[in-house]
Amino acid sequence: MSNISVITPSFNRAAFVEDTLLSLVNQNATNWECIIVDDGSTDNSLEIISSYARYDQRFKLFKRERGPKGACTCRNIGVEKATGEYLIFLDTDDLLAPHCIEQRIEIMERHSQLDLAIFPAAIFENEPYDVNKWWNIETDRDLLTRQLHQDAICQGTGCIWRKSSFVNVGMWDETLAIWQDIDLFLRAWIQDYRYLVCFEHVADLHYRKHASLSGSNFFQRNKVESRCRVVRHAIDLMIETGKTHLVRETRFLLAETVVGAAKCGQHDLANDLLTFSISKNILTRKERKILRGVLLACRVGAWRWSLIRKWLQNQLTIFHADSFLGKIDCSEPLIQTKNRSQDNIEHVSMVGA
Repeated sequence: MSNISVITPSFNRAAFVEDTLLSLVNQNATNWECIIVDDGSTDNSLEIISSYARYDQRFKLFKRERGPKGACTCRNIGVEKATGEYLIFLDTDDLLAPHCIEQRIEIMERHSQLDLAIFPAAIFENEPYDVNKWWNIETDRDLLTRQLHQDAICQGTGCIWRKSSFVNVGMWDETLAIWQDIDLFLRAWIQDYRYLVCFEHVADLHYRKHASLSGSNFFQRNKVESRCRVVRHAIDLMIETGKTHLVRETRFLLAETVVGAAKCGQHDLANDLLTFSISKNILTRKERKILRGVLLACRVGAWRWSLIRKWLQNQLTIFHADSFLGKIDCSEPLIQTKNRSQDNIEHVSMVGA
């Protein structure tokens, strides 16, 4: 039995998948398995993966045999087949540094009460560090607030989960067409899953920057519906778990979603989400007025008028939230907090119930 299972959904990534698999072969740790679930690839990526599986039994290839189609279904199937105590989710275009698995397991075994641990990542396009940007850095803000401000500290591959904890949090939502990572981490942070931020460690993930499959056709209806559901569910869960004092922080995600839906002509979805937010007393009177103005302008076509659009865009700055996501050079420190620095790592603390 492997100590850790790396879960990899695969769909038409022949140009990148071999580099991803090689990053696993080159791990310092050897006691791992990689569960690859193909989502109906039509290029030669299956042939590449199969060749690795034939010569290294740690690679286990499966095909998705149930719906719905999508990476999250493939990931959940992988979790169901996994034998490891821990989970890492690795996409077929990203790379793990050689020390990644070794480093992450060491933290989880040192802190047996953890549900997950979070590690730093660098963004790249063709080779590691060529973009020279961190995925994100550690700051003084709590992770739930940062997630609601679109300042996520990590994405799916940026952490290691205890398998039992990942199952308990509800796994990936297979019904979502977009924002699956946002939904997963909102559920974890809202419900006080126990995490450790390990940004005093060397970055162990290289995240490839390019147009993602889920990010294409960003405003098609099923994706707008998914974003609306993520926002609604987060609000309901915060109220249910007694975090009503933080519910107002959802106004940033909420406004982004309402405005996006209105601008792409999904007026009913925008109006429904706005009505829902008003029923939960999330917005001030001024904020409600601004969003209603955007809805009206989009519905009657006035958004196309330069003066009205510029005026409304100026009003919408009230919903601006600072985010360091993908903005900080790799020459800058990963830890930028008042109470903790990379020169003083004894203050590493676990957060959550």
